[in-house]
Amino acid sequence: MKFKLIVLLLFAALVSCAFVAADDFYLRSIEGKTIKLSDFRGKTVFLHFWATWCPPCREELPYIQKFYKKQNVLMVSLDKNEADVKKFMKKNGFTFAVALDPDGKIARKYGVTGIPTTFVINDKGIIIDKTVGARDWNK
Repeated sequence: MKFKLIVLLLFAALVSCAFVAADDFYLRSIEGKTIKLSDFRGKTVFLHFWATWCPPCREELPYIQKFYKKQNVLMVSLDKNEADVKKFMKKNGFTFAVALDPDGKIARKYGVTGIPTTFVINDKGIIIDKTVGARDWNK
């Protein structure tokens, strides 16, 4: 009986540590609009950090182009030059909105150490998953 209680307490501690509230932030989009994470409250959102100069990011973006039409995706570019992002988006026919984090402040706030990195945030604003690396999000 004591062993079961210890296991249950350990599991509860792990679960409480694994799911944390996503810190709200706001960034400017390449269209000049302010985008806030809290604008997505009540919806599941995929918070995706990437850059135009990142080969795995470029590989993943066509999947995200398909995926974002079905899901709420907040794309955060770590590029320093807004013009580069706009040119890249137009050249590749990507239509999803992109927020800019040129100094990496928000990425650091979220502990991003490599890109692409995606956080899945549930409708209550809790981070429920983190993926580092490219992935086909349509599977």
